Amino acid sequence: MNKFAGVAVLGLAFSGATLAQAPVEQTLVGRWEWNNPEKKCHEVLEFRPKGLVVLFSGPGRFDGTYEISARPSARGLYRLVMKTPKSAEKRKDCTGSEEELPEVESGYIWIDSTKEMFMFCEEDNFSYCTAPVHRAR
Repeated sequence: MNKFAGVAVLGLAFSGATLAQAPVEQTLVGRWEWNNPEKKCHEVLEFRPKGLVVLFSGPGRFDGTYEISARPSARGLYRLVMKTPKSAEKRKDCTGSEEELPEVESGYIWIDSTKEMFMFCEEDNFSYCTAPVHRAR
């Protein structure tokens, strides 16, 4: 599985944070791109209104839903939970791997003040985060 999809869907224990569709969702809505030069991998995340998300990874397309916390944590990160329905078939991602995304995965995102870039982090800190994800042009 590619790095972003792997990180974006890492299984973390649900912390009990209150989740809601909030004004931050308006910032997140749109197309975002992530590149992994090591694996020559390019992905597009498309966050849509009303909590819908589509991940394009190579020939694979993964549809799901998302929820983002209404307020950031003390560290400025928002809790993000993404859900993908269990599919009967595996789909190839941009690395060529055939993977199924887990049904429920969560983590935290930090959104740059320009609202043109975010990083996805495993925990509510910056100890393990993805390479920057940029708004698609």
